[in-house]
Amino acid sequence: MFQSASSLIRERNTQIQHSLQTKLKVSIRFLFNKRKKYSDSTFPTDKTKSFNPLPL
Repeated sequence: MFQSASSLIRERNTQIQHSLQTKLKVSIRFLFNKRKKYSDSTFPTDKTKSFNPLPL
């Protein structure tokens, strides 16, 4: 099957764009989960726990 150079380039660009979007989504999700986990441990919702933002 013969493809023109422009269609090959277009196909390759869409593949690259898709992989970049996937990586971006994964990294955003990872950072969000990390931030959420950090905020959960830093700001306890349970009032019985002592909250000390700056341990001395």
